[in-house]
Amino acid sequence: MPGILVAAELPTKGGEFREKVLNHLSGISKYAREHEPGVSKYMICVPSDPTDAKTVWAFEAYADQATLDAHMAAPLVKDLVEYMTTQAPLEAAPTIRTLSWIDGMTFTKPEADEQDHRHIVFAAVDFVPGKRDEALDYWKGIVDSSKNESGTFSYGLLKQEGEPDSLFSLEVYESEKFLQDVHASAAAMQETIAKTTDSRKEMKLAHVKLHAGYVHKKP
Repeated sequence: MPGILVAAELPTKGGEFREKVLNHLSGISKYAREHEPGVSKYMICVPSDPTDAKTVWAFEAYADQATLDAHMAAPLVKDLVEYMTTQAPLEAAPTIRTLSWIDGMTFTKPEADEQDHRHIVFAAVDFVPGKRDEALDYWKGIVDSSKNESGTFSYGLLKQEGEPDSLFSLEVYESEKFLQDVHASAAAMQETIAKTTDSRKEMKLAHVKLHAGYVHKKP
């Protein structure tokens, strides 16, 4: 899956502010699904941890930069930008990453958008300088084996321009239980963990659930 993924973490002030941000994004996701064929994912998420009642995540997949530019010019997106600017619903600066899919290391199954309950993981991994590409050889094994896992609906590896020692992943599972009991214990995953332990400096995981939007757009 070539193209761009925008991953945004929005630390809202909670309460009414988060609800309004979610409502804006939900409307945008519906518009993208119905009118923007080049937007293959538009996932509006909230943390799986119920104690976090403030954070909003958005994961948006675009075919190319032109598709992203056109999306940003849509009226509903401009309305959200105006709301964010004039009403200040965030308690801190957002973290927005523009990532690119790594060729041959991503898939999304057609049934991904037919599941009522999805557990989503966004991972950011920092490697010892010069070790990321070496680790990718092992990570490809995870992608390939995940295709055969009935409860793994989407898995993709990404990189960010200007960060040669970082790697990102966006993963969609039928449940957190499946992630822990099946995916995490798979041979490819265990081998990657063992072989890359000394190469990794830090790994941050965001466990979220789908609030609105879609994981996969059928043609």
